[in-house]
Amino acid sequence: MTENRLVDNQRWHIARYGHGEIFWDGKRTKVATAEIVSGPHRRLVWSFYAVAGNITSGLMETKLLQARAALLEKDPVAAFVAVSASMDDLKDPAERQLARFLAASEPFPQYLASLPR
Repeated sequence: MTENRLVDNQRWHIARYGHGEIFWDGKRTKVATAEIVSGPHRRLVWSFYAVAGNITSGLMETKLLQARAALLEKDPVAAFVAVSASMDDLKDPAERQLARFLAASEPFPQYLASLPR
């Protein structure tokens, strides 16, 4: 059993959940969104799953992709990915910070495919 948690529920709490689409690596990608809060500080979290070369934000689709990969591949690689940015600086919105970070990152499916098994 695995548990992918965004917060510890002691210092940080989830204030809002949502879904969004981002433009990343030349295509639209769906992500889960969460706004987390700790005292006066707020952060935006984008999260998704990378499974056997696919990106999805839905848990059910992730489980289906994992099952398919387990049947068709010897050692399928999967990862839960969460990135966050501060919402405290109104001059540099969190969405823009996250978009810059992902644009500068190697696409996760290709990165995961390159890992030794």
